Amino acid sequence: DVFVDLMLKDELGLDVPDEDDNPWVDGMVTFGAFVCFGFIPLVAYIALAPLALDSHVLFLVACVLTAVTLFALGAIKSSVTERSWLMSGSETLSLGGAVAAVSYLIGWGGGGSL
Repeated sequence: DVFVDLMLKDELGLDVPDEDDNPWVDGMVTFGAFVCFGFIPLVAYIALAPLALDSHVLFLVACVLTAVTLFALGAIKSSVTERSWLMSGSETLSLGGAVAAVSYLIGWGGGGSL
């Protein structure tokens, strides 16, 4: 076990799980974060619906809220890592933005073929 722990830490850069770690708790925390942070971009459509704004404006507001949310999530993540909040927030925003852009382009390119 000592050798495996050493390989995890030194060669792979992974932390060895503690004996009291509970994957169910970790999963519920992840699910809760997904629900809370995933709801924020929908606020543009829910809160601004009475204003009858153009769908392009609502989409732009949702994109801005998504960017702010991704950066905030990365900044919060820095509290449990050794990275600065600015670097962590920028990384999460960059990765999340790239994934969102690719997803949008795939959906747009598909043209409703599904």
